[in-house]
Amino acid sequence: MATTNNNIVVVMIPLPAQGHLQPLLELARRILSSSNFTIPVHYAGSTTHLRQAQSRAHGWDPLTTPNLHFSEFQMPTLDNIPPDSNDFYPSNLIPSFYAALEFRQPVADLVKNLSAADKFRRVVVIHDILMSWVVQDVITIPNTEMYFFHAVSALDVCSRILEAKLNPDPVTPPADVAEILQELACMEPGSDSPPPLMVKYVEKQMSCAVNYGGRNIFSTCRPIDGIYLDLMQQAFKSYDEHWKTWGLGLFMNPLEMDQNIKKDTTSTPPRHHLLQWLDKQEPNSVLLVSFGSAASFTDEQIRELALGLEQSQQKFIWVLKEADRANVFAENINGGSSTRAFVLPEGYEKRAEGRGIVERGWAPQLEVLEHASTGGYLCHCGWNSVMESISMGVPIAAWPLHTDHPRTALLLIKGLKIGIYVRDWAHRNELVKAETIHNAVKILMDSTEGEKLRQKAAELKDTVKASFMDGGATKKDIESFMSYITR
Repeated sequence: MATTNNNIVVVMIPLPAQGHLQPLLELARRILSSSNFTIPVHYAGSTTHLRQAQSRAHGWDPLTTPNLHFSEFQMPTLDNIPPDSNDFYPSNLIPSFYAALEFRQPVADLVKNLSAADKFRRVVVIHDILMSWVVQDVITIPNTEMYFFHAVSALDVCSRILEAKLNPDPVTPPADVAEILQELACMEPGSDSPPPLMVKYVEKQMSCAVNYGGRNIFSTCRPIDGIYLDLMQQAFKSYDEHWKTWGLGLFMNPLEMDQNIKKDTTSTPPRHHLLQWLDKQEPNSVLLVSFGSAASFTDEQIRELALGLEQSQQKFIWVLKEADRANVFAENINGGSSTRAFVLPEGYEKRAEGRGIVERGWAPQLEVLEHASTGGYLCHCGWNSVMESISMGVPIAAWPLHTDHPRTALLLIKGLKIGIYVRDWAHRNELVKAETIHNAVKILMDSTEGEKLRQKAAELKDTVKASFMDGGATKKDIESFMSYITR
C-alpha cells in the first residue's frame, strides 16, 4: 500500500514535441505508481499538446489516473505548417517552441500557488532542458527545487559536455568508451547542429540553465548507457551535492510491458491487422521500417527506399505517414487534409502483397516490435524509438537524420553492438540509393552478422529487464530519486 506524502508536489514542463512530451508524461506515471509514495503531479502545456500526449499514451489512460493533473496554458495561434520534405530536421515545429515561451508567467503562477499552499513543503519542478528560459522565475520562489529532464541519451549530453570542455573535473573513460568519444569529437563541427533558428532558441535556454544547479534526469537506464552517467558524475565531482544524475527510463517498466500490451484498449478486439499479419509470419522474419513522428523524406528518397526494400526480398512493415505538425489534430492552413500523398513506384503495393505492408495510418509500434516475427527495425535513431526497440530485444538498421541521431547510432553500433548503418553520418547529405538499402536490410535480416545482432539485442533486453527488479541498477536509481525528492 502506498504511503501518502501530501507535502511534496511535482510540476512538469515539457517541450511541445512528441519526443519530449511522451517520456515526461511516462515519468509522471512512474512517480505516481511508486509503491512507497503518493505525490500529486501537475503536467503543464498548451491544450493541444496536452491532448497529444494524452492520446498517445500507451497502456494507460492519463485522464483517469489519480493525482495526475493537467494545467492548460494558452499558446498563440500558429499556422499549422507542414513538414518540409527537403529538411530532415522538423523545422516546422520550431515556431511552437518559441510560442511556448509565453508559458513563463503561467508557470511561475502555478508554482507560486503550489508553494504558498500550506500542505506542500516542497515543489519539485521537472522541466525539459529546452524549456529552461520558461522556468527562470521558479528559482526565486520559496520551497522549490529544479530538475533538468533530458529526452536524449546520456552519451549525447556527456559527449557534448566533454567536447565543449565544460567539465570542471577530469574524467577517465574506459578504452572502448574513449574510442567512441574520440570519434564523436572528430565529427565535422556543427554537422549535427539544428537550423540557425533552433540554435538561437537553444542558446536562449542555456543562458538560463547555467543558473539552475545540476540535478539531471535522463530518459535512459544504466544497462544502456550508464557509463556516461558515471562519467558526468566524475566530470562534476567537485560540485558534490549540486550535481546529480539519475537514469529513470525506460519509462514503461519492462516488467509490466507484456501486461500493458495485452490490455491496451487501442488494439483489443479486433486485433490490429498488422499484428494479425505478423501472426502468420516466421520468427524474426519481418523488418519494421519507421522514421518516427518528426522525420520527412523527399519523394526521390521514398522511391529509393521502396525499391531497396523490394530488392531485398525481405518481409517488411513500412509505416509511411506525414511527420507531425504543430497541431496534430488540425487540418492544414488551407483547410485541406493534413496528410501528404506519398507516391510509390507503380504497382508497388500489389507486388509486395504477402511479403510487405505499407501502413499509412496509426501502427501499434510497441506490439509490432514485441512480436516474435519482428527481427529488425530500420529507423532514424530517435531516442524514444531506440528505447522501444531495446526494450523488445530488436536490433536496428541505423539511418541517423539530425542532432542527437548520429551519436545515438554510434552508441548502438560501437557501444551496444546491436546495430548496423544503413547510411553513416559522413554521407548524410547524399541520396541513399536502393542498392545501399537493400544491402543493409539483407545484412540485418538474412546473415550470420544479423543473427549475432539479434542475439546481442535479446541479451540486452534481458539485462534491462533485470535492472528493474529488486536490487537492479534502474530500480536503485528510481528509489534514489524518490528518496531524494522526498527527503
